[in-house]
Amino acid sequence: MEKRSKERRRSPRYYAVENIFVAFGERISKVGIVIDISMCGLAFEYIPMSNIESKQTTVEIFVSADQPYICRLPCRKVYEIPALACEPAAIRFFGMTLKRCGIEFISMSKSQEVELSKFIKKYITARNC
Repeated sequence: MEKRSKERRRSPRYYAVENIFVAFGERISKVGIVIDISMCGLAFEYIPMSNIESKQTTVEIFVSADQPYICRLPCRKVYEIPALACEPAAIRFFGMTLKRCGIEFISMSKSQEVELSKFIKKYITARNC
């Protein structure tokens, strides 16, 4: 049996209390729903619609169109896998398989860190993943 690697996360991750959305990419190449989030990054699921993206990019996090959001946090994609690898059954929409993407926040300013911390406290449950 293969031994699991040691946990590498630097900060606790949390589940969303309500639907929280992300728009990923300079030209918004992916839009999805947050699965979990921390001060270091987040994971989200989305329906693939385009293959346009860059390695270093930004992400916008929002609850709904009329509620506050965090815009343009610098980040990089860490992984992208079919949701099938995470769930017991693949979720399919019109022949497309739902995907899961993990991103890491990079080079955030102090004000972006404060904004993200306030957002997590307001919209994220205190239960660790």
